[in-house]
Amino acid sequence: MYCFSLLFLTFTWLYCASLPTYTYAGQKKSDVDQLGDGLTAQSQYLITPRQVWKDANGFIIVTDSSSARVRVVSPDGIQSTFAGGGNNGDNDIDVPNANFTFVGPWGITGDNNGNIYVSDRDGHFIVQCRLDGFSSRFIGVRNAAGYTGEGNHRLSTYLQSPAGIHFDPAYSRLYFADSNNYAIRYIDRGLGNDSDFVHLLAGNVNDQYVFGYPTDVWANAQGTVFVAD
Repeated sequence: MYCFSLLFLTFTWLYCASLPTYTYAGQKKSDVDQLGDGLTAQSQYLITPRQVWKDANGFIIVTDSSSARVRVVSPDGIQSTFAGGGNNGDNDIDVPNANFTFVGPWGITGDNNGNIYVSDRDGHFIVQCRLDGFSSRFIGVRNAAGYTGEGNHRLSTYLQSPAGIHFDPAYSRLYFADSNNYAIRYIDRGLGNDSDFVHLLAGNVNDQYVFGYPTDVWANAQGTVFVAD
């Protein structure tokens, strides 16, 4: 297993020499007065879109932090709320998707079984949205920032601003960037009883490699992990 840290440069412009660039979803907030469901993606607004993921059926799923929702655009261009918008407080186990309460959803990915995972950067936890239409806090303690070390149960593991998240289908591992803990952590989803425990891949004060502020993570088909720091 290898882990690489990448330095990304941010530019305020984008130049496309041959491919056209156009708005796929969202409008300026001033052009639309509310979040809508069942309308074309280009006719609705996204308040603070963070990350995008495409599932095997062609649905585009977007984390929209400021609206505390996860939005989905169907292959025919219709946008609706996938999860979020509820007001259930600390009730975050087996909640219908539309009633789940996010604080600030950020990263998004999906596994081999059709489950969606969303990191809530502001709430310090990670959510699993299942195929049966229910969502549950999957890793972390809601609204409790902190750090617990190697091998803790996922529901009692403290995180601090989890951001980028990636499911590696080759190894059935769920990686995530625990940004304010300066660490890349993971769960092995294919190891039976061990699948409920969180492990450290790299970073934090107890590891030899020190990240500045890791924000995203991705793994290739060979199992090499890349980190945006």
